[in-house]
Amino acid sequence: MKKKQKQNQMFVWVIGAAVAALIAFGLFAAFTKPAPTILMGDAWDYALSAADLGTSWSENDQNFQTLYEMTQPINLPNEPTSVPSPIQPGIQSSYYVDMSDTTSREAFVMTSQVVIYDSVLSAQTALNMELPGDEWEKVNAPQAVGDATLLWHLRPIPEASAEQATYRVDFRYLNAIHSLAVTGRKEPSADGKLAFSFAKIALEKMQKNVMPEALKILNEAQRTDLRAMLLTQRELSALDAKFGTRWIFDDRALPMWTPNSMFVDSKSLDAFGRVMGYQAMMIKAIAPEEASPTISAGLFQQVTAYREAGNAQKILDKMEGLNSGSWAKPPEVGDSARGWSTITKIEGETSRLAAVTEISFRVGVYVASVRIQTMPILESQGFMASEANKEIAQKFALSFAGKLKGK
Repeated sequence: MKKKQKQNQMFVWVIGAAVAALIAFGLFAAFTKPAPTILMGDAWDYALSAADLGTSWSENDQNFQTLYEMTQPINLPNEPTSVPSPIQPGIQSSYYVDMSDTTSREAFVMTSQVVIYDSVLSAQTALNMELPGDEWEKVNAPQAVGDATLLWHLRPIPEASAEQATYRVDFRYLNAIHSLAVTGRKEPSADGKLAFSFAKIALEKMQKNVMPEALKILNEAQRTDLRAMLLTQRELSALDAKFGTRWIFDDRALPMWTPNSMFVDSKSLDAFGRVMGYQAMMIKAIAPEEASPTISAGLFQQVTAYREAGNAQKILDKMEGLNSGSWAKPPEVGDSARGWSTITKIEGETSRLAAVTEISFRVGVYVASVRIQTMPILESQGFMASEANKEIAQKFALSFAGKLKGK
């Protein structure tokens, strides 16, 4: 369904003797970490990628879905009514990637999907319920991966080569299920050998990244998880009366941490007490016949944590925003705020325009931003589009600031 939405969207981004024993015990206690109980990263942190497999592999497709999207399917005009599949208990998000290697003599195609659940119990319950479809047959798993393992074999079909075979390994590690389907030559694929070899790589990746480095940095600075501060799809739908239920995450630019190390001036950011940031890009699925210059179609939101409110304010004061269209009267959002609005050409386009509004604001030690972009507009529609854009941007910014208060 999500792919159909994206085919209909009219949007491009602008943008660790007795004394010795006691000492030894103390060192042991300091450096021995408790076993992890839950994966704390995003789903795409754990899926295999072409980068994990070598330069011969290429990525063909990726898809990220949240619980919100799975339980509230979006129906665009002239499309058949969508019936949601039964949602497994505790599911939070799912990330899928499809890869291929045209030069390999063994494995040709692989799909890697990670589904994150709210608890270990929910994940195990979901694994127990797993039924991938009539085309798959369950076979005995000759080995185990992670905490629990299932192995599936794709029943042969007439169109497929007799020299090929497809096996799928579903394994649980803590609160996540990783499904790896591998198509390759029949002999090395037998009993899922190829699939298991890749599953072990995936498990190692999950074990190494139980807690993202960004969360460790935030914890050391006594700052909370920034991801929970961004406006959720449910919150956006309540704030946006114009197809607000259509907001989805942009698969082309997945939400990401923004550590100081990713910036050229990282040392100066360290000096200003910048701790960590997180950002997300979202798009709205709109059919051509629903298009209007007053409908927002792109949303960028970010939040950054600092050690001191004073330095956070200094950063806000230096922000360039949209480089033009600064508001003469700052918006009344958070402790302080700045706003920009402009009409600009859409990136990669020669004639189409869009109204863009950004509001950046500070709440205590946090600096956040929302940037809204409209559907493509005509030059004559600029004022109307800009005013509508400013209105929804302020709604989003005020709600965002409300979430930051008390954090």
